Formats: sequence, structure tokens, C-alpha cells
Amino acid sequence: MMQLKALAGLQAQREALDNRRHGQADSFYQDGLKAFARASKSGFNDRGALQSALENWVEAVKRQRTNPEPCIALGYLFMILGDSRTAVMYLKTAQRLAPQHPDPPALLEQLIHQKTAQPAASVQSSESPDEDDVLELIQSWMLRIVSWPPPVAKAQPGYSAQLNQCRSQLGAGLLALQAQLTALDAEMDVSLLRARLQPLERRQSDYTMALDLTLTFEKLAAELNSLDLRVKQALDSSMTASELDQILDRLDWIADRLDEYSNQGHDVASLETRYSELCDRVESLQDQLDE
Repeated sequence: MMQLKALAGLQAQREALDNRRHGQADSFYQDGLKAFARASKSGFNDRGALQSALENWVEAVKRQRTNPEPCIALGYLFMILGDSRTAVMYLKTAQRLAPQHPDPPALLEQLIHQKTAQPAASVQSSESPDEDDVLELIQSWMLRIVSWPPPVAKAQPGYSAQLNQCRSQLGAGLLALQAQLTALDAEMDVSLLRARLQPLERRQSDYTMALDLTLTFEKLAAELNSLDLRVKQALDSSMTASELDQILDRLDWIADRLDEYSNQGHDVASLETRYSELCDRVESLQDQLDE
């Protein structure tokens, strides 16, 4: 009798633990939906929101492996990212958990007719990735980025779009690789594979920093163009001394920024040329106002 009571107690404890884990899984799943909604609102340009959706749905799967919904969500996410291999992995898992659910077969059918942008991805593959698969994918990404523009800031019109494309594509690739490592983590030690990801993660960070600085250069170029337009208009009409002082103050500030970036080794020659031309025009304006 005592043994039956002890067994009943253990079963109650297990049910309570399962209920708690299922509640946590649902919370992660809902948080993932909210993050995905933010990503969708941004046209899937918000990589932080995509990362949050990925992380929350993976946590939901880890806490409740019998629920097909987060697997379907992850499958759809990787379809958007263009990684059909990982998408198939999650959709097949969902299909196995819920054979009557209409979404997994519909999404798998859509995948068959969808061209993917990620390297080494086979739509027909339904097997979970193994260590060799992940290594092959990491190596293919390493080879792919060799031909990309270097992650260096440039004061060049339109260059930020190139950097942003590189950052976005590499970010999507890293999301897929991290998801595959998470799937493997339950079966083996993936610490060495995660170490193999570090060069790609550093390159992603380099692209982010280069993009931020390139956007700063573009803002400086836009301000120089705006100031130049004001000076050209003043040469044809007039400008008060106060307005001229404001322009001179901004030119001093821009000169300090250009010196700072140049001393850091960045190529700002095109901005310096624009700055020099503007200074010549301002000098002409000063002469005109002094007459």
C-alpha cells in the first residue's frame, strides 16, 4: 500500500513537472509569435525579431517535444529564410507528431515548388542534419563569402545596400546553422561545431559595423549636399551673417568628423573632396557678403 502511495506521489510530481514545462513551452511559443509579427511588420528586415522568434520557438520545442505547432512555425520561418533543408526537418517532425494537421503537408508541397537561396539545400531531403551535413554547410558559407564585398565602410553612394544584403544573407545562414546545431545538441556534443561558426559570426559582426559607419558617411554626404545647395542659392541672392555662421559651425563639426575617421584609417577621400569644394564656395560667399 505504501509503495502504491509512493508511486502515486511520483506520478503526481511528474504530471506537475510536465504541466509546468508545457506552460513554459506555450509561453515561449507565444513570445515567438509576437517576435515573428514584428519581423513581418518590418518586411523581415528586423533580424533581431527573427532571431527572437527562432530562439523562442526552439525553446518551446525543447520543453514540449510532442507539440507540432512550434515545429510548424520553425518550418515556416526557415522557408522564409530560404533554408529548405531545415524547414523540411521541422515540418517532417510536425507531420510525424500530428499526421492529420493540414499545415505540414501544405508547406512541404509549397517547398517543392519554391526555389531556395541558401547553399547546399535540398527540398527533397527529409532527414535531420548530421555532423557532416553541418560541416559541409559551414564550409560552403565560408567559400561563398570569399567573393562578397569586404566588410569595410566606404563613402560611396549605394554601398550601404551591398553591405546590408551581405549582412542579411549571412545572418539568415547563421540562423539556419544555429537551428541545426540546436537539433544536433540533443544527440551529441556540438561545441566544436559551434567553434567552427565563430569566423562566420565575426564576419557578420564586421558587416554590421561597416554598414553602420557607411550609413554615417551617407548622412555626412547628404548634409554636405544640403549645405552646398544653401550656399549656391545664397550666391544668387543673399544670406545673413547669422546664417553664414551656422554653416561655418557645421563645416567645423564635419571637418572634425572627417579628421577622426581618416585618422582611424577609413577612406573618406570623396567626402573630403566634397568638403573642400563646399569650403571654396563658402569663401566666395563670404567675399560677396563683404563687398
